[in-house]
Amino acid sequence: LNIIFVEQKFKMAVYESKAYAALGPSQDLVPHKYEIKSYEPNEAKIKVLYCGICHSDVHQVKNEWFPGIFPMVPGHEIIGIVEEIGENVTKVKVGDCVGIGCIVDSCMSCNACKDGYEQFCGSLSLTYNGRYKNGMNTYGGYGTYVTCNEHFLLKIPENLDKAAAAPLLCAGVTVYSPMIRNKMNRPGFKLAVVGLGGLGHMAVKFGVSFGCEVAVITRSESKKEYALAMGAKHFIKFDDPEALEKFSGYFDGIIDTVSGKRSVENLLKLLSYHGVMACVGAPPAGETSEFNSFSVIFGEKTITGGNIGNIEITQQMLNYCGEHNITSTIELIKLNQVNEAYEKMLKSDVKFRFVIDVANSQDQV
Repeated sequence: LNIIFVEQKFKMAVYESKAYAALGPSQDLVPHKYEIKSYEPNEAKIKVLYCGICHSDVHQVKNEWFPGIFPMVPGHEIIGIVEEIGENVTKVKVGDCVGIGCIVDSCMSCNACKDGYEQFCGSLSLTYNGRYKNGMNTYGGYGTYVTCNEHFLLKIPENLDKAAAAPLLCAGVTVYSPMIRNKMNRPGFKLAVVGLGGLGHMAVKFGVSFGCEVAVITRSESKKEYALAMGAKHFIKFDDPEALEKFSGYFDGIIDTVSGKRSVENLLKLLSYHGVMACVGAPPAGETSEFNSFSVIFGEKTITGGNIGNIEITQQMLNYCGEHNITSTIELIKLNQVNEAYEKMLKSDVKFRFVIDVANSQDQV
């Protein structure tokens, strides 16, 4: 591996890596070679094995949330092998299989970090489309290597299929965290999951595992077979007024994974008194949903959100998945199929998460 030096505030070692990258906003991803920051004493260099494709990858490539940093190498559902470690690293050792989610570093000193909620740090380093503390760009899991602070490295249970475990690092924890926080993990809890995509199918799997009475709400009749096969007890067409009326006031909680426009009013009607709806589907910036305050006043209902999860809850989720053999349902692809995968994902034509076999795609870059 070639080591190069670039001028920053001081000479910093960097490594050559290669990936499929977006060279500009809304452009197709193409083969790209670039330099990544080398590891510091509390960091490790991770060789990427697999990386899930998250809908947020598309949002960021298209600049739909905030101005992106290009060239952009997406990917924050990463399974990899620890290849080298800094002198102060104790959490992992060379050769360990680890996971990396949406964050590779944070300040470690603000109130959010001290409280263990690193995802709310005002100066965190996103796994891609962000910057390290020294100002160098971060690049994600569609590439050969990622440099990560040891605090954000996660241990992957040995019994889990590594490719199918990759989406747990974002899709999995994004639904698991609000389910735990809002006590949706109780046997007999009546849970409705809106949408049956990458996030939704994980919410169904967790809900069934927790012993919940799970319903899937979607516009697509074609997903009924999959929902019931995963253990859902009810299937509700979102555009069927009779079905919605049948379940009026029925559910204790809702996990809403849909990022597009939908009637929040109709969803709130499905909640029982003191019911909670957790919104985890992130729409393009500027796209809004409206509801009448009386929809939550009567019944004292709550609308909350979910922003991935901290490292503690993410590791807890991974351990739970190991104990219960829970992984994502995936379609494995190579790097040169990523643009086609984006198109299919936007059409909901995937069951239920694309995962890139990065390690075995290096000859395509």
